[in-house]
Amino acid sequence: MTRMLVTMLVVLLFGCLLPVLSGCSNVLGLPKSGAVQVIKPAEQDARRIFTNPSGPVKDAQPEAIVKGFFDALPAGVQSDGFKTARRFLTGAASNWWNSDAETTVYSGAPQIARKASFADSSAANDEIAVSVRLQVQGMLDSHGVYLAVPEETETYDFTLSKVQGQWRIGKLPSGVMVGADDFKQAYRQVSLYQLGTSRKELIPDVRWLCWRDWRARAVEELLNGSAAWLRDAVVDTNTEQVTLRSNGVTVHDSTIRIRLSSVMNRMTDAERSVLVRQLRLSLGDGSKETSIDVVAGGRNYSHAETVHRWIRDRQWTQYTH
Repeated sequence: MTRMLVTMLVVLLFGCLLPVLSGCSNVLGLPKSGAVQVIKPAEQDARRIFTNPSGPVKDAQPEAIVKGFFDALPAGVQSDGFKTARRFLTGAASNWWNSDAETTVYSGAPQIARKASFADSSAANDEIAVSVRLQVQGMLDSHGVYLAVPEETETYDFTLSKVQGQWRIGKLPSGVMVGADDFKQAYRQVSLYQLGTSRKELIPDVRWLCWRDWRARAVEELLNGSAAWLRDAVVDTNTEQVTLRSNGVTVHDSTIRIRLSSVMNRMTDAERSVLVRQLRLSLGDGSKETSIDVVAGGRNYSHAETVHRWIRDRQWTQYTH
């Protein structure tokens, strides 16, 4: 009796579901018609991690001060212009330290330790030396040109002294030191498009520039010429030594506005056309559709490419990296 009852329930349940299944060929409800929607992946720069380090802690030991300085360096590149990092330095060291000199890229974590000769020093001493060991894997020069090096351990010395009873770094290496992961977050890879010697191709001159002001730096570096290793393959297009005005790059409503020195007026139409094309491609990641306003000496050269036939009809090869 029980078996018969179970059989009847199964038949009844199947009979109830059959009309539903037969009346709907797409049981999961997936669309079978309509326009295909293309979803663009999120841009990498939208997922960047911004660090917000704190300044020195009261009565922190020398090793902690050096670690705090290292922790603050990525934020200096990204956003705060090293305001926090300089709080770990004495006044004289802050004035001397050149954050734009070069960047050392290392893997792993810095190994920070008080030097052996100061290991037993009391807090009453005037100076204490701290060494930092890094696994260096690359160097970035002041123009943003990256050079990979065979990974090896390098030791750097930091000397600390007391300022109003608090340890601060008084002597340190010039330049910035960042870990490999922070390097990818704090610096932006930019291709500066240089004109090849045949004047028929545009060659990317790859640089790594600080996120906080990468557009202004890109314009300055483009105007300064190519990287040294590329100079035999390209021509200098900045014939009149045009420079970027102070605060000369701004962004408004997706339009990049560039203010250059008035000597651009002395360039020929063809020279200005090439320079504007280089600026457009360099600031637009290779896109010719990037909206830019280029102003120099009260004149607007934003459409220099289209008004001059020489460049408008030019069939350039645009190389990518």
